[in-house]
Amino acid sequence: MSWYDEVVVPDEGAFCNISTLKWELISKCLTVMTIVRNISFVIMNDVELSKHPGLILVLAKLLRLNHKHRVRQFVSELDDYVDDEFEGDDDFKDDVLWWSVAENLRENSLVILANISGQLDLTRFPEEICIPLLDGLLHWMVCQTNDPNDDASSHQQLHQHHHYFFNSSSSNFNNQGDQLTFRRLALESLSKLCVLDSNVDLLLATPPFSRTFLLVVKLVNLFEEGQPLVVREMSVGLISRLLPADPSICRILALQRTFISSVVNFIESCVDGRLSIVEAYGQNSQQFASLSNASTSIDVLYRVAVILKTLSEAAENKKLVARYQQRLLMLATSSSLHKKITSIISSILYTCI
Repeated sequence: MSWYDEVVVPDEGAFCNISTLKWELISKCLTVMTIVRNISFVIMNDVELSKHPGLILVLAKLLRLNHKHRVRQFVSELDDYVDDEFEGDDDFKDDVLWWSVAENLRENSLVILANISGQLDLTRFPEEICIPLLDGLLHWMVCQTNDPNDDASSHQQLHQHHHYFFNSSSSNFNNQGDQLTFRRLALESLSKLCVLDSNVDLLLATPPFSRTFLLVVKLVNLFEEGQPLVVREMSVGLISRLLPADPSICRILALQRTFISSVVNFIESCVDGRLSIVEAYGQNSQQFASLSNASTSIDVLYRVAVILKTLSEAAENKKLVARYQQRLLMLATSSSLHKKITSIISSILYTCI
C-alpha cells in the first residue's frame, strides 16, 4: 500500500466568464504586488519592508493560498483509489482565473521574501505572523508534489485571451540563468532568515518535527544531486545554521550515508578547480582573480569543513569519517586551501584517530 501527493487544480473549461468588478479587483491586487516586488529589489528598501507587520502577514497568508493536496492511496498498482480526500480547507473554489491569480501572487510573495529575508527579524512579530510565514516556507521546501520544482515563470501569464501579462520576476538564482522555482525561492528565503540565531530557533520550533526531518533530507539531496553551485552553497549554508542549534540535526545527517562522501567530494572539487585555474593563468594574473571570485568562497568551504567536523565528533560517525582519512590528509596538506580550513580538517583527522 502506498501514498502519493497530488495538487488540487481546477478543471479548465472552454470559456472563463468574469465580471468587470472582479476583473478590476484582480488587476489591482496584481498591480500592487508587482509594485511591492519591484520596490523590494532596491537597496535599503528591504530594511523598511521587513519592519512592516501588515506586509509580512499578507505575504505569509499568500504562500499557501489555494495550494491544497489531494492525498490518494493505492492498494496495488492495478487497483483504483481507496481514499480520495482533500488536505486543507473545505472552501475549495474551482475558478480557473482565481487559481492563476493565486499562483502569481504566491510567486511574487516568495520573490519579495527572498529579497527582504536578510533583514527580517521574526522576534519582532507575534506568533500569528511567524507561524504562517515559516509554515509556508517550510512547506515549499518539503512539498512532495511537482509544484515546487516547476518553473515559476510558467505562472507569470494569465490566460492570453484576457490580454494580461505579468512582469518577469527574478532572484539571485537567475543571475546564473537557472530555472526559477518555488523551492529555490523558499531556500533563498530560509538561508537569509537563518543568519539570525533567533530565527533559527523559531524555525526549529515550528511544528511538526517530522517536517524538520524532511527539510534536512531535502537539503542533503539538493547538495548531492549535482544542482547549480548557488543551490548547493545555500543548502550547505542552511545546514550549517541548523546543526549547532539542534543536536538531532546531527543524527539526521548521520542517517544520510552518502552525505559525508558528498562533503569530501565538494571540498576536493573546489581544490581541483582552483588548481586548474592556477595552472592555466598563474596565481598573480587578472584572470585568476576574477575566476577565483566566481568560484566557491572561503566562507562556504569553512562552513562545509565545520559541518564535517561536527559530524566527526559524534561517536556513531567516527568510523564513517575514518574511511576518508587518506583523502582528508591530502586536503589538510593542500596549499590551495585557506589555513583556517586546513586546520579544521587536521582536527577532524585527529578526532578520527
